[in-house]
Amino acid sequence: MQIANMLVSKNKAEKIKKPNCVIYEYGGNRNLSLCVVKIKKRYPKFGLAMNEKVDEMYYILKGKGKFFLDNKIFKFKSGDMILIEKKKWYYVEGDFEAIIPTSPFWTINQYKEKK
Repeated sequence: MQIANMLVSKNKAEKIKKPNCVIYEYGGNRNLSLCVVKIKKRYPKFGLAMNEKVDEMYYILKGKGKFFLDNKIFKFKSGDMILIEKKKWYYVEGDFEAIIPTSPFWTINQYKEKK
């Protein structure tokens, strides 16, 4: 959803459901986008995930969890930020809500998962 100079209310955000994860995609323009993600338990449910096109920044609004990247475990909680570079395999565990701004524009099709 590409937008320019306008308000996007939560009920207008695109809701994307995946196992253990709900994403609210608010859209943006070709340079910037924003989504809110709610994760319970593990994402992806099995294996690893990677965004091929954009770096991602998770700002943790509420909750806590663990982030797994490059054979390292990082614990996080409300108020923390996680930066995930594109083309890095990872997974997260926990019960949390995060806001994710991306540049350039984010889409669900950029994600790859491997078991």
